[in-house]
Amino acid sequence: MKQIRFYIGLILLLGLTARCTKEVDNGISDVPAIEIRQVSPLTIEEFDGNVKVFLKYEDGDGDLGFPEADSLSLEVWDARLSEPDYYYVPALAPVGESLTIRGELEITLNGTFILGNGQQETTTFTMRIRDRAGHWSNTVVTPTITIVEP
Repeated sequence: MKQIRFYIGLILLLGLTARCTKEVDNGISDVPAIEIRQVSPLTIEEFDGNVKVFLKYEDGDGDLGFPEADSLSLEVWDARLSEPDYYYVPALAPVGESLTIRGELEITLNGTFILGNGQQETTTFTMRIRDRAGHWSNTVVTPTITIVEP
């Protein structure tokens, strides 16, 4: 009789434990993923034109962006330059929550200029984003942007 009670208790305990687990495998990675949705315009005037890049993002644990404005997590690399620039992205979900997030970021690239002596230049911008856990997303590259003198 004691053995039956033990097994019934064990089964109930295992059943309750299994029901209380919060972890759900939604099939989405905790490493952020980005994709370029749109870039426009593809031809701009030097210093005057702005390029808008719309990035689709997805993150399995929702830790994209930072609450502190001095945390620079968006890397944008102009193909003509030797070093990337970094930009602030605000927290895209409540800090401390672990939830899947999807959305779109609008990035405005302004002040684009011609480096050489010509009347026009072309470039691309390579982008990636880092989450609060330090994971870098995949890298995406814009179509070719043409910069012309006014």
